[in-house]
Amino acid sequence: MSSEADARDVIVANLRALKLDPKRIRIIVITHNHFDHFGGAAYLKQLSGARIGMSRADWTATPFRGVLPVKGPDDFYIEDGQAITLGDRTLTALLTPGHTPGTVSLLFPVTDRGVPHMASLFGGQGSPRDVASLMQFRRALNHFADHTDRMQADVVLSNHTVGDDGLTRIAALARRGPNDPNPYVVGREGVVRYDAEWRNCLSADIDEAIVKAKGSGPSTPVQ
Repeated sequence: MSSEADARDVIVANLRALKLDPKRIRIIVITHNHFDHFGGAAYLKQLSGARIGMSRADWTATPFRGVLPVKGPDDFYIEDGQAITLGDRTLTALLTPGHTPGTVSLLFPVTDRGVPHMASLFGGQGSPRDVASLMQFRRALNHFADHTDRMQADVVLSNHTVGDDGLTRIAALARRGPNDPNPYVVGREGVVRYDAEWRNCLSADIDEAIVKAKGSGPSTPVQ
């Protein structure tokens, strides 16, 4: 999150409320270099001794506000397709540039009441403004969708609640009965629809950017 205070008062406090020891954090994955996603990382590293992983493109670029954590000897650059294993769980990391030059997205196994599922989390959803970056974003989204298909993802997650209707789903979880489905498990069809809808929105962004670019350029006389 945005600061040491956020990490301490939100992340650490809620880990402890769940009887989890924040000092046992071993790996901190930073999806992209916006301050609201790395602001508390240095504090969490100091608290736990965890390794930090982030893409080279984002760790070596100027961040959007804030100061990136200094890369230590045990920290690492995340590469496309990299497997990040902790215990018996392995995350698959994908480079999906667009929101930032080195946005990292993740696929990872989860369980719900003992039933296995595959979760998908796209690391940064806000669209850039120029056509070239938007096209790059579309290629990244296609790359991610290829892997959600390959790994049979059936869960949609986002690092902002606006991206996965999180506030509604968290409320549904709070009142979930013993026979109610998990609102985050949307099935293969749900993941495919989510990816397709996002591509449609991105097409609209590309159309708008092209129109604006034409409007700002020199006019062509009619022959």
